[in-house]
Amino acid sequence: MSILSACSGLNDCELVLSSCLQREQIIGRVPLTVEDIERLGELIRQQLRGDWSTTVLVAQQTPICLAFFLVFTGIFDYEEGNYWSGVERRLQVELEPAWKAFWGQTFLRILRRQGIAVPVIKDSLTYVTPILLQGGIPVNCLENFLQRALVPLIKRNIVERQEVYQEISLFRQREQRRQEIAAKAAKLKKKQFHTNIKLKSAKKLQALREEIERTEKSLDLISLVPGLNPESLQEYYSLVNQCELAANQFGFWQIASSVAERTLNNLRLQHSKLSRVYEQTEILYSAVDALREQKARLEDEQAQEKYLLDQCYYLAGLIWGQDAVFPELSSITQLDIEHIRKALQRYNSCRLRYGRSLLELSLALAILSYSNKSMAQHALTCQQLLESEMAAVGFQPSVLVHYDSPKESPAVQAVPLTPQQRLRKSWQNYQEHQGQLAAAKSQLRQALAPFPMPARESALGIDSWLYLLEELQKKYQQVQDQQRAIQDLGCHIAGTEAQLNNQVTDLLQGFSLLPGDDCLQSLEQLQAYVTRELENLADQQEQAAVRCLRYQVISILCKRKQMMLTKELTAVTGLLEIMGNGDAQAGLELLREYIRLEQKLEHLRRQRDQMSAAEGLPWDALDEQMTVWEKELEEGQQLLAKYQRLLDQPGIFTGLDEPVARFLLYGGEWAQDWVAESVNLVIACQGNDCARETESSVLPNWAREQLQELIEQLNGDFLAESSQEPIAAPIAREYSRAPHLELNFLEGRLEMIFSRQAYHIERDVLPGTAALIITGGDENALLYKHTIRLYKSLDQEGWLETRPLAVPITEVYPCYRVQILIEDVLQREWIVETGLRFYPALVFNEAGLLLARPELPRSRLWLLLQHGTTLHTEIPILAEEPVPQIDPGAIMFLIDPVNASTSEIVLLDNEGHHYALPFREVPQVKLRGGQIKPGIWINGNPLYVKLPEGITLPLAGTEPEDWEVGIRRLNSGYENINLSEIEFARKANDVYIPLASLFTAEPSGWYRLRLRGPGWSEYVISFAIFPELDWEYEKKLYWPEMPADEMTGLTFMAPIDHRFTPFPPACLRQVEDDVYEIDFPASAEGLQGELFDNHVQLPVKLEIPRVKWRLHKLEDGEEWSSQVGEYWLIDWIGAQRISLQVYVPLSSAKSVALQIDGVPRGHPVPLKDYHAEFDLLPWFDSLSQGAAAKNIGIVAYNQRRQAIDAGLLFTIHCQWEVQNFQISEKSDGKLLLTWQEKRPAADRVVNIWRLDQAWLSPQEFPIPDGQFELEIDGAELSGGYYRLLFTQEDPWDAGPAKQFPAEPQGNCYDCSIRGKTPVVQGLLQDYSNRGLNIVGWLSHPEAAARVWIILLGTRAGEVTYQVKRLTCKHGQICLNLFYPSSHQVFKEEEYIDEKYHWIGIWPRHREATPSFYLLPGAAPIEYTYTPAAFPNDLPAELLCFSVAGLIEKRYPIVLPLPEQYSATILKALKNGQECRFTLPKGHQLTIKRREGLVDLRVAHAVVCSQPGCPRQGEFCLDIDHWLSNHRSCKCLRVVRDVDARLVWSLKSYALARMYPQRFQLDRPFLPLIRQFTAGEWSRLQINGSPAWEKVAELLWECEKNMVATVWGGK
Repeated sequence: MSILSACSGLNDCELVLSSCLQREQIIGRVPLTVEDIERLGELIRQQLRGDWSTTVLVAQQTPICLAFFLVFTGIFDYEEGNYWSGVERRLQVELEPAWKAFWGQTFLRILRRQGIAVPVIKDSLTYVTPILLQGGIPVNCLENFLQRALVPLIKRNIVERQEVYQEISLFRQREQRRQEIAAKAAKLKKKQFHTNIKLKSAKKLQALREEIERTEKSLDLISLVPGLNPESLQEYYSLVNQCELAANQFGFWQIASSVAERTLNNLRLQHSKLSRVYEQTEILYSAVDALREQKARLEDEQAQEKYLLDQCYYLAGLIWGQDAVFPELSSITQLDIEHIRKALQRYNSCRLRYGRSLLELSLALAILSYSNKSMAQHALTCQQLLESEMAAVGFQPSVLVHYDSPKESPAVQAVPLTPQQRLRKSWQNYQEHQGQLAAAKSQLRQALAPFPMPARESALGIDSWLYLLEELQKKYQQVQDQQRAIQDLGCHIAGTEAQLNNQVTDLLQGFSLLPGDDCLQSLEQLQAYVTRELENLADQQEQAAVRCLRYQVISILCKRKQMMLTKELTAVTGLLEIMGNGDAQAGLELLREYIRLEQKLEHLRRQRDQMSAAEGLPWDALDEQMTVWEKELEEGQQLLAKYQRLLDQPGIFTGLDEPVARFLLYGGEWAQDWVAESVNLVIACQGNDCARETESSVLPNWAREQLQELIEQLNGDFLAESSQEPIAAPIAREYSRAPHLELNFLEGRLEMIFSRQAYHIERDVLPGTAALIITGGDENALLYKHTIRLYKSLDQEGWLETRPLAVPITEVYPCYRVQILIEDVLQREWIVETGLRFYPALVFNEAGLLLARPELPRSRLWLLLQHGTTLHTEIPILAEEPVPQIDPGAIMFLIDPVNASTSEIVLLDNEGHHYALPFREVPQVKLRGGQIKPGIWINGNPLYVKLPEGITLPLAGTEPEDWEVGIRRLNSGYENINLSEIEFARKANDVYIPLASLFTAEPSGWYRLRLRGPGWSEYVISFAIFPELDWEYEKKLYWPEMPADEMTGLTFMAPIDHRFTPFPPACLRQVEDDVYEIDFPASAEGLQGELFDNHVQLPVKLEIPRVKWRLHKLEDGEEWSSQVGEYWLIDWIGAQRISLQVYVPLSSAKSVALQIDGVPRGHPVPLKDYHAEFDLLPWFDSLSQGAAAKNIGIVAYNQRRQAIDAGLLFTIHCQWEVQNFQISEKSDGKLLLTWQEKRPAADRVVNIWRLDQAWLSPQEFPIPDGQFELEIDGAELSGGYYRLLFTQEDPWDAGPAKQFPAEPQGNCYDCSIRGKTPVVQGLLQDYSNRGLNIVGWLSHPEAAARVWIILLGTRAGEVTYQVKRLTCKHGQICLNLFYPSSHQVFKEEEYIDEKYHWIGIWPRHREATPSFYLLPGAAPIEYTYTPAAFPNDLPAELLCFSVAGLIEKRYPIVLPLPEQYSATILKALKNGQECRFTLPKGHQLTIKRREGLVDLRVAHAVVCSQPGCPRQGEFCLDIDHWLSNHRSCKCLRVVRDVDARLVWSLKSYALARMYPQRFQLDRPFLPLIRQFTAGEWSRLQINGSPAWEKVAELLWECEKNMVATVWGGK
């Protein structure tokens, strides 16, 4: 019945509880129920508001209620040393330490006010212990009380009340006596400890004194030679090293000087050669000047010739008239002037006579007309005719009057004539003289032939005419002489000019320069080039001379330094020889020994003085004091042995919990009555008569009910067995274990380990998270604050659980305060000590568990010494490593004191304080045999496949009958068995217990063995056995290179009747029977879960077979890593140690080998405990060569040396690297390159290739040091696609030209550049549609929307070309050259004709120039084979062969040879062998050695000889071919033998397709044969049109250079 049910508030409760306390005098005897406590707690919680005032108010106004609440909270909520958490949980408030102290003081005041005695208990809690004593035994300790107190009493038949009282009194007396003896022993031990420390220090001081004496004697035996001192040794080695260094420097600078001198000589030779060329250019300039003068003279001569010709034509005009037509004047020199003169004289004489006769005839007509009037008219007419005739012959009457005609004879004169007679006579004279004139004129015309007669007949009478003719002949003779002179001078000028052109061309070819438009321009270009080169060589020569002189001077200085050092070394060596009796080495050893002894003596004396001052021991009176201390130690040891024998006596009750023991000791009569009635209750329950004791007034009802439940759980069989361990609490019971510190060896760090915690929360909505806070030191420095997840219990509602957790600790403190809060309410609080309060070191066992006790077990230990602390011990040190992750400057030692004779570890801090850590000599229990399954822990213990063979138990002075073995499973209690009841084997002081004797059936589950001996001697061993449990990961090993977000799997096979639940981040994918398919992220460090059946839950931890590694460089060690690392090879330079340690948790892996870029290197290294180590220093040189970055990994092998798995560990950067590269084009046309670098570097350059001209040497641009951007003039790079390579250039390396990088990786990047002017950026081959498409893009489509498409080729020695216009859409060029399409430019027959070789793209822009590419199906260009010009180095797949010749010197034959013969022909031509083939149709072909002559013997070939056939002379392989192609022909000729030549050609149609494969381009670029500059293209223009023959010649030369560069041909 509830006592407080009627109370409405705390004041009512205060009145009721005050009366109850006055009646009972013990708070725990008041029969409050659980409902009363909850009611009381609720009322107090309502009064509290979380501040100090309300806490004080509750304590002052209702102190009795507070006292009852505190006592009964301890009764129901105390658990494993944790009291205040229950108070805070019930009040739902976090109590400050001051509040707890105030409430505790209030509680003690109430007890004193009520007259209740408060016992003084040493080493107890001031407030918690009195509170628990007022409540009796807490509920959680009743099981221990039953097992450890009641059961031993009942078994010993102590059941009567008086006997029980006596036993309790005896227990209290013995405990009091034990405490007194323990206090004396502790005091004596402390005294012994200090005496022992003093004695050890005295012994060390004594040993130091003896060592000093021995060292002084040894030092006196060595005498130094005058001139030598302790510093001479260092001076000697310094001189040796300096001499060696000087010799090396002298050799180095000598070599450098010789190299510099050779470089200077080479530069001088080049300068001399260029100087000669420059002199030749000067001579050629003189010759050009002379040639220019000769040309000027030629022009003068030609002008003189023209002048003379003009005079000749002028004279000819005077002679024959301006309009006269006459032959070339070249015949004028053939005329005979004398003959012409005679003919002219005769002609003039005849003409005068003829004129006279005309005059006479005219006079006769006049006389006749005068005499005969009828004839007057006719006479007048005749007279007019005569006058016109006279005018025609160039006469006038006046002229004829003065002509003296020959006089007639007198007879004639005397006869008068009539007019008619006179007329007749005149007519006869006229006819006679006319004939004579005609004959004379004909004679004159013959003399002038082929020149005509003068234009006017009158001219024949002028004397100047003949003169003019003579002058004309002379003038023209001069003209001919002038022409001959001009011809000779022109020939001389042409020869001289051709010779000059040849000389200039030869000089240009020597420097790979293109000729100019004329000789003078070429000569100017050559002289400019030579001048520039001479200037460069002069600068280089000056620098080389300075460098050579500098190296020579340095070499001389090094030589002098070497001689000086050698002289000094010789002097010191001489003194050493004297000291060593002629042996310098012996003298050196003596000097070294002398210095060592002197230093040792100084160190020993200093150590002696320091120790003597620190310990206060006068070293001269040491022996007497040591005797006194040894005697004290001996007497104290005897007394301690006596105390120990008394303490080792077994007690009445063993294994009691602290609240139970203190209640029995200090609980007074109430405790005696409690025990007596509890014994009666146990006996009654055993007799099924539990109701007999229900009316007891001493034993509280809650205690009775709990004891009855425990008895029922034990099934009443516990009295027949030995004392047992408390039964494991069910999952639903609230529990918490204190955290502890562990050393994580894999990660190299300190961790705080939290086990699973459970909390009861009375709330409808349960919280999902809790706060974990870790503070360090007395200052409570915040180290860790994290939110942890809470999980709902599967068994009971209102219970929350946490998962196991490991928290890294980065700072070391003497203690840590750990708190767990749920919704800001403190649930648990622990103080975790580290031991630093007592000594400057952290001590861990071999498993990594922190040992904070002053006494250490005698087993392998890890000592983590603080900075400045040193270890002074004779215990073997197995390992020594720095631990910067835990404490910078701290050092960790692994020691093995198992077989060491010393009993303690002595530490010395930097202030000289000594700390002694004694060993606790505790015998160890060991499991023998059994097979552990690695990689799994169940409930924190290893998993055995089968039961271990046995246990080795040290007796340590006891007998086997004094020991009991308790076997416990989680779902049952302990089963205690005495050793005398089972089989065992005794060996000396140990007992071997076979475990098979402890189990009646095949064990399966989790077990804990507890071995109890006399007194409090006890050993506990835990292990798990599940034969059916197994698991398998999807991957054998998990490598660092695996993506963190990748999900992987695990197949878990649970034991029969067990279930498994994985914890996040793992998740359950599928369950079938007992097989669980589990997914988890590859980045998980491990897997955790629970294995449970109907009774118990076991935490399971699985280790993922993750490969881990760490690198040791120099003296530093890195942490273990499961991620891919990154290093720089330059950081390893000078390292003395570079070792790679790997951890491969795979049982089938027996050895591992190093792997570089996927290739195993070296011999496999065996795995030891899954660990292996590699020395990386031997691979340093190979790592420094090759790729910029290398992947370092390992490959695992099984027992048969077969590879199991391999993976990447880390990447090492061997060269300088560039990241985040960007390129931009500025408005002024310049290019801006920007990037980032992981590490700065020097001597950087960027090399740039065009992707469509990858065979050419790159353009190189140096990068100034310290800059991460580079500006390039846009004129140097036209628009196109480029590949950039950032690299470092060795200034001393004059290696071959840089090769095109195959892939854009590392420091290599691809980019596109638009350039300043419109240009096609590149052409690509596209086979996506039917046929071949050619696709390209213009760099500036807005400036040039149209382009000229040029198809160019050579066929039969003639250049063919086609030019078409194309409009580009959005700057894209798309051509289909084989099949009709919307973008087709050329007709189908224009390209299929196979006459085009190159394609040119010429944007229509004033500044644009064409770019020519090789067509994918380029027509071949054939060559007749000659050994000198044949490209022997080309591969056979690039060559085509055919046979060409004439049949009967009339019919041409061209016979292509099959491609499968190309390789054979090429091999034969290389080796100078004959090559024979049998062609189709039975034709025999023989190629005769290197001359390329072909002997073709045809079997059935014919030639068409039909007249009028358009294909007359066509060669047909057989008659069928002739019949099918010459149907109308009836004439043919049979062919037997053909003499021909071998013809070869490049497979130009395949070059374009092979180009992307050859350079491993990701896009099918067409090779750019040539991109003309504006100057080059202007020089190729003739009358505004390109000279296509010259263009084709230049393109073919460029294509041959491409083939020679790419495929190695000539």
